[in-house]
Amino acid sequence: YHLTYVFGDTTDMPFCYSAGLWRTWNHPELILFGMNSDDSTTVMTALAAEIRDGRSFEAGQIDEETFNRRIAFLALTDDGYERAEIPITVMYYEGWDFPMLQVVTPDEKGLFPWEPGCDPAVTARQPLLGASPE
Repeated sequence: YHLTYVFGDTTDMPFCYSAGLWRTWNHPELILFGMNSDDSTTVMTALAAEIRDGRSFEAGQIDEETFNRRIAFLALTDDGYERAEIPITVMYYEGWDFPMLQVVTPDEKGLFPWEPGCDPAVTARQPLLGASPE
């Protein structure tokens, strides 16, 4: 698999995304917004190691085992795929025929962007490309 990090600017958040998880381990590709390059790589590499070792993450799942805090996984909606700028993955698969999950991290209180009271800065740096878990 391969990770690509996209640096943000004044209008777009930085993000990191994968290519190869689907083909290699039959697992949806991952995308993560709002972290610097080092932190993104750490999170995505740890998740890829879990996947390599047989673990599977699903839409709507909130994982509490991989890190010392909760992380959530969202399935991208059609609109989310349109907003995802992931040319390396699209070139790798020669199109959009692969599933993808967005990895969402909580604020310092453990709240996700869709939960009341979540830190507005955390919400602002993670544009949600899928429906939040119910």
